[in-house]
Amino acid sequence: MFFRRLSLRGDESSQPPEYAENDVLNHAPFVSLLRKSKNGPMTVPLTDCESSSPTPVLTAVKKIRKLGSTAFQYNAFDEYVNKPRTVHDCKLLRMELKLDTDTVYMSSLLEPSEQNAGPSSFALTGRIMLTVKEPSSVVQDLKIRLNGYSTEFYCTIDPALISDGEEDPMMDPESQIKFLNKSSRTRLLKLLKDPADGRVSYLKPFVTDEIDGFEKYPIVLNRGTYVIPFCFSLDPEKHHSSFKSLVGSTTYRMEALLTVKHQKSSGSATGCHNDYGELQNYFILQKCYITKTLSPSSMLKFEPVSSSGTYDKDLLDYEFYVSSKLVELNSPFHCQFNGVAKPGLKIDKVTVSLLQASVVPAMTADEPTVVKKLYRQCSTFQLAEYTAPIEESSGAVAANFGSLKIVPGAEGNCFTNKVLPYYKESSRLKTANGRTVSKLTISHSLKITVRMVSTEQSTASGPKKKKVIHVNFKIPITIVDKDMGSSLDLPAYKPPLLGVTCQPSPIHQEELASISLSSSSADSPPTYSSLCH
Repeated sequence: MFFRRLSLRGDESSQPPEYAENDVLNHAPFVSLLRKSKNGPMTVPLTDCESSSPTPVLTAVKKIRKLGSTAFQYNAFDEYVNKPRTVHDCKLLRMELKLDTDTVYMSSLLEPSEQNAGPSSFALTGRIMLTVKEPSSVVQDLKIRLNGYSTEFYCTIDPALISDGEEDPMMDPESQIKFLNKSSRTRLLKLLKDPADGRVSYLKPFVTDEIDGFEKYPIVLNRGTYVIPFCFSLDPEKHHSSFKSLVGSTTYRMEALLTVKHQKSSGSATGCHNDYGELQNYFILQKCYITKTLSPSSMLKFEPVSSSGTYDKDLLDYEFYVSSKLVELNSPFHCQFNGVAKPGLKIDKVTVSLLQASVVPAMTADEPTVVKKLYRQCSTFQLAEYTAPIEESSGAVAANFGSLKIVPGAEGNCFTNKVLPYYKESSRLKTANGRTVSKLTISHSLKITVRMVSTEQSTASGPKKKKVIHVNFKIPITIVDKDMGSSLDLPAYKPPLLGVTCQPSPIHQEELASISLSSSSADSPPTYSSLCH
């Protein structure tokens, strides 16, 4: 429904009054055809050469108005200064960015890259609503972009530590400590920078896609409202999951940049005045999210885990059980451990902990060369503990943890201050031979620690020192949040065409009578005759 500004004429009478319509609002919006990207999403590499004309960096996007057609960069992670703003309204025009949804779910988590090859069915759709308030404006350019920004960290290491082997992301903390202490050089996590200009890499999007709002430029828009629908196709390989942590973050912005020339004076009512001023930019943006979820087929891979055996020549007979390899945050799961220690030992404590490994690339300190070794920091979160009764003299124990729960805000002495879900995405960095490395990997394992103490208190020679033995069992698990664990994959929403009305088809009495219940037995469901139009 479109509203009109009306003015009443004539005196009060039984006749309907006459109305004068205002031409400013007396027409429906102009709706263009759906705009799509010509080339699709493109990964933006880090350049390795000096740029002759560095791109200006705006401390605040509101300063873009007088920048002209020059390309620019800004800090998308500083939402205090560059707060998402979807509407710009002034006396000359109004521009609004509307997304059909700000979150897209892609069922590609833990899927091999070859399964993600080919056309993608995932898309982010929306529309630009542009209202010209003056008689006419000249649009020099209208760009709609979907940009992904990422903060990446790396660690510098001594070249002497480089070897052909690759560090295991879930290696024992003891071996990792030796790796860290082999050199006197300080190892610090640093933000990745662009070699071309020395700026932090998150100013430049790691993936970008662009759509032209109009087919040709410049274009003159008369007073009125223009609706430009658009659709961005998403690539599970190029578009990473939205993520936020102290060791790396990924965020997305839908950006619309309008470059226009306004009339210097009001001109005539018909908009024939063609004296236009300088270029002016209008920039609006909206934050959006991409979440990778588990596909229905992958849900079958996460079955319960159980194992039994003997450790170190009858030192300990063990059996453990975990209800699932896939654990959702804030959702209970079950873990159980049964053990029998050899004579002379007693199991006095069983502890269940969560190990969280944060892995970032490593680079040499003397030159920016990515190596195969990875920098890893492990965080430990204790989930539960079982203590055997003091009077229990048997070496057997059955520890049942019926409702373990992993809480994101769990406290611990860790690299990051909370439990993060699984994450693994590729970096723009590559090794010397072109090998791709991960910019950040968050992985987890469940650790069951069994503490055994000696039961012999004294000997003929005097009191015997108590012997303590710790045995660790590590079970790799995958932690997801509520959204990542969803396997629901619905088709993209397609809005109805403007101006097309849908009416239900009437069913006549004769047709209704023809829909009859067929004969069937009590042991089988009934069958129905179908009605086809």
